[in-house]
Amino acid sequence: MYADGLLDAEEVGEIIDNNVKAVQKALDKVEKNKPKPGTNIEEFKVQKQQWQNDVAAAKGEVEFGEIGNSPAPILLSEGVITLPKTDAGYGLVHIEARHGNPIRKA
Repeated sequence: MYADGLLDAEEVGEIIDNNVKAVQKALDKVEKNKPKPGTNIEEFKVQKQQWQNDVAAAKGEVEFGEIGNSPAPILLSEGVITLPKTDAGYGLVHIEARHGNPIRKA
């Protein structure tokens, strides 16, 4: 059972599987949006760099900080909003939507 006793191992496994699928879907979406060269080299370079950053974030390769003095980095996937009315979800998308302004004001 899960720590609070409300979920069994199978349910926790399904939730994990669903999250993995959602992250993969988000990654697939980002990877499909690879920019195509146009007529402006500098503009394309900016677009390509942004796309590469988005792919890295979706893969959870971007280090956003550390926990205390621990050498363990905080890695975060791009994530998704699972409940648009409240901006509930996980990953960078959720943190920006739900917590971005308070974090910037801190």
